[in-house]
Amino acid sequence: MDKNTISAAALFGAMAFVLALVEVPMHLGNPNLGTTPVSFSAVMFIPEISFIVGILKGAGASIASGESYEFAAGIGDALMAVFTFYLLRYVKAEKALVLGQISRYLFTASLVALSVSLSMDGGIALFPEKWIDILPALTLSIIANSVVSVLLYRIIGERTRHWLEVRFGKSNVIRAPQIHNPS
Repeated sequence: MDKNTISAAALFGAMAFVLALVEVPMHLGNPNLGTTPVSFSAVMFIPEISFIVGILKGAGASIASGESYEFAAGIGDALMAVFTFYLLRYVKAEKALVLGQISRYLFTASLVALSVSLSMDGGIALFPEKWIDILPALTLSIIANSVVSVLLYRIIGERTRHWLEVRFGKSNVIRAPQIHNPS
């Protein structure tokens, strides 16, 4: 990885970490806007960068909160970012951002439920119960991050893309998404 790749991931990872600190405490999970930079990076950068952003968000939130499931959430968010990137082949960026956030029900919730189940029970017996426990907090997070991500993309998306190309290199920034229609 070159220094521009690392710099881009570090910048967006730091934004994700800071936004993850402003949270709404709930029973299991803490809705916050930490996933917004992860999503936004998925429609701006190559998938390697947005994956690292998700990992950095999870690691930072885990260290700050002392909760190991936050790191599992970061891995799920990293997978969501890669999924969002690949959705750009088939749908417009705004729709990819929303569908990517919705995919967190699968990626993030499953990894958090698995992490909590393993830490509480030493096995996966509690997985279904913990997955359901996560849903209220995750739903609030998905709604908030979807709205903010789409608004950011609509307001500053293309201007930001140009700035990112200048700052981090054209090889790290994806072009304006082109929808691929398989025929």
